[in-house]
Amino acid sequence: MNSSSVLCAIACGAVVASAAFAQAPQPGDAISIPIPDLGRQTIEYQVVELAGARPADESLLVDGRLPAAFADLVSDLGSIHQKISLFENGLVSIELAGAGGRIRKRVIIPPDAVLAYREFFTPDDLADFRPVDSGEAGRDQVVMRIAAKDQPAVERKFRATIALPHRVERYRLVLQDLLRALAEDREVTNPITGYEPKIGDMLISDEQRAYELVRILQGGELLELRSTSEPVRRFVPRKDLHLYFIGVRPAVP
Repeated sequence: MNSSSVLCAIACGAVVASAAFAQAPQPGDAISIPIPDLGRQTIEYQVVELAGARPADESLLVDGRLPAAFADLVSDLGSIHQKISLFENGLVSIELAGAGGRIRKRVIIPPDAVLAYREFFTPDDLADFRPVDSGEAGRDQVVMRIAAKDQPAVERKFRATIALPHRVERYRLVLQDLLRALAEDREVTNPITGYEPKIGDMLISDEQRAYELVRILQGGELLELRSTSEPVRRFVPRKDLHLYFIGVRPAVP
C-alpha cells in the first residue's frame, strides 16, 4: 500500500493474445492486464493515516473491555446513511447505506495515526458550537461526538445542510474523507489482500460473478480463472487480484 495515498475505483480488463502463457488464449478468454494511468479518472485520497493500516480481524478487546470511541460522525441525508467511528485502540469502523447498497468495514490504523487524530479532535471546539437547528433524525441530521481522556464526551446534533463553524466543519470533512477512502479502498479492507492461491478456489468479482482458479502459472505470478456462469477465462497477475476481485471461497477439500 502506498505510504501517502489510497488509490480507489480502478478496474479494467482486456482481451489480447500473448505467447507468455503455456496455452494460447482462445476466443472469449479475458486477460487482465496491468492497470494503466487513468489520469483524471483516477481518484486519489491523501489519507496518510491509512499507510500501515490492516484489517480488523483480531480481538478488539482492550484490557478485557471493548474500546471506547473518541470521534463519531453519523450523517443522514435523504436515503443516504453514513457512520464512522474512531476508537482508542486504532479501530476505525464505517457503515454506509442507501444508493443501492450497504458497506460495512473495519480496519486498525497505526498508533501514530491514532495519536494524530486524538490531538486533532478536541471536545472543546465542539462544545463551543451551539446549533439552533438539530435537523430531522433519519432524514436530514448529523450527529457528531468527540471525547478526550478525563473529559466528558461532547455531542452535537445539527442539520446536514447548514453552514458550520470553521473548526467543526474541518472535523466533519476529515471524518468524511477517511470514511470515503475506506469505503473505496481495494487493498487494506479487501479479503483478497494476502490471499494464497489454491487450485479450486472460487474468487468473486465486483459483479458478484464467481471464477474458479484452474491454473497457477509463471511460478505463481499469474493465475488462470474460469467463469462459472460464462464461457470466459481470465489470466490475472497475482499482484493485481485485489483490483478485480472482492472475495474468495476456499476450495472444498
